[in-house]
Amino acid sequence: MAKPVQSVFLCLLQRHQDMSDTNFLTQFGDCHTISMADFITIWKNYDTDKSGFIEIDPNEKGESEFEKFMYDLVEIVFNEKLDEDAIKKVAEAFASEFDADKNGKFGMNELMDILPVAESGLQKLIYDSKMSSLDVDQIFEHYDKDNSGSIQDEELDALVRDFMQKQTESAEEILDSQVADYKAELLLIADKNGDGEISKQELQQLVKLFLRK
Repeated sequence: MAKPVQSVFLCLLQRHQDMSDTNFLTQFGDCHTISMADFITIWKNYDTDKSGFIEIDPNEKGESEFEKFMYDLVEIVFNEKLDEDAIKKVAEAFASEFDADKNGKFGMNELMDILPVAESGLQKLIYDSKMSSLDVDQIFEHYDKDNSGSIQDEELDALVRDFMQKQTESAEEILDSQVADYKAELLLIADKNGDGEISKQELQQLVKLFLRK
């Protein structure tokens, strides 16, 4: 069954394009889905402490990342600004519904249950490869040719190209520009610390995010 926000969020967003620019979510107005790249942009905006989670409990400044997200979301969907007590109640209700493991914070998978995210090209490549999170160790060991503990540069190119080859079944059809595009998407989504490399943990998180398990 569709989640309640998924059925109304972006269509209502498009009707309120004259709203204040202070609401971060106003820029994502597709009316159907948001791209994976936009989802990552949203994620990075609200994951202010770069912990890898959007946390419900207040930080040392007394601010809740999730309540800020919910404040903007409610403003977009209902064109209404709630006071602090009301937004806490809304956040609690959403946390009860969407915080699957009840740990007081939202991972990417859980936030994707709230926002309707379109399947990306890279996600389809990984899904079609039929790999699972259990395959990550073997895959990482294969592509980490220099045993540096990360996949980088030409190693990343080889990983992406092999994913593409499994889908196209013909290496001649794969353009360098296509490899570069998928590699850029891979780094955008998975490279949490921005070092241009993919660690084993980052690859594991990417596979779990894309396969939703």
